[in-house]
Amino acid sequence: MGKAKERSNMDYFFHVGNAGVILKLEGQWVGIDVFTGREIKPYQPMPETLEQKLLCDAGCPEIGLLVITHNHRDHFHPQKVSAYLKTHSSALVLAGDDILSILAEAGVSASRFLKKERLSDRDFVGRYGVLTLYLLSTEHMGNVYRDVRHYSVLLQYQGQALFVSGDAKPDRRLYGHLREYCGKLRVLIAPFPALGLPGARKCLLEYYRPEHIFLVHFPSPGEDEEGWIKSTVESCRKMGGELPYPVYCLEAEERYPLHLAAD
Repeated sequence: MGKAKERSNMDYFFHVGNAGVILKLEGQWVGIDVFTGREIKPYQPMPETLEQKLLCDAGCPEIGLLVITHNHRDHFHPQKVSAYLKTHSSALVLAGDDILSILAEAGVSASRFLKKERLSDRDFVGRYGVLTLYLLSTEHMGNVYRDVRHYSVLLQYQGQALFVSGDAKPDRRLYGHLREYCGKLRVLIAPFPALGLPGARKCLLEYYRPEHIFLVHFPSPGEDEEGWIKSTVESCRKMGGELPYPVYCLEAEERYPLHLAAD
């Protein structure tokens, strides 16, 4: 992170493992589902060396805002989030009330929670610097997880919209819900089924044609017993020109530029 050769004004996101990303947007650093448990096979957690650098404030840019989509160990580790907040006194958290309650029980002061306003009986909005962030209540993939409280994250930045779907089910309800707040989508960051499944692609196309798509939440290459990586790549090759070819975020600690110049 923060290599000298990068232009200081460049927007990008940094994939830290599994579904975790850090976004750098005009000097604002936002981490989404950054701190997870170590044992989340077949998925890959953040490399321990990077995790320790972040937790110990060892030469990494400060993530000023941590956003958490839901309370699953491959997306949220309360002790690590609490430890990060202790070593970064100005950092804040944006999450659902269930997550905030867990952090409060761990001793985190409510003053560390970004103020959010209720938009409806299920959605919220918060503002952080130049960013407006929407927490949209969405359904988790998989029927066994239907009762999990889950939020996807819409970021509005310089007139551009970036959507980080978390583990949301990639169906018409997801994109129809997003359409309530966003007419045009510039960047989609989503788990691999959102594009790897033909039915999910069809649902996306009914509402949006993002200019950039980044796929995350892949299994570690050495743990991919179901062949999800190969099948996703093969499926996306059949898309033709209907959607932009995605970036496959297969390795942790990779950085990707975000070209977000205003139209």
